[in-house]
Amino acid sequence: MALNRNALMEIAVFFLCELTMKQKQSKSNIIDSIYRNNEEYKLKQVKGIVDLFVESISDLLKSGSGVEIRGLGTFEVVPVKARANARNPKTGEKMKVKAHCKVRFKPAKDLKDSLKELSPKKLS
Repeated sequence: MALNRNALMEIAVFFLCELTMKQKQSKSNIIDSIYRNNEEYKLKQVKGIVDLFVESISDLLKSGSGVEIRGLGTFEVVPVKARANARNPKTGEKMKVKAHCKVRFKPAKDLKDSLKELSPKKLS
């Protein structure tokens, strides 16, 4: 499936819009929203594009690469040191945590600024 720049930008914009809604959005909800707002694409095409988008980002992160999506933000893989004195949040039991990696997300400036203007009342 050939992806043009406009299709990728539309996906990024809809991810951004759906992520700022009141509740968490599932991938299938995002696919449905993109499909409803873009009649020129078939549902199967939208699903394929979103799946490729998510898979590409996941593969890059798993390889240790960062991912920058202008207008949305930057995903980066960061190391986490091992800790001997961690606690299990459910049981309170002491435990050891191995060194591992996690993904950190830093929102783009425009997104960060628009979130500052978002009323906390809209989220509840």
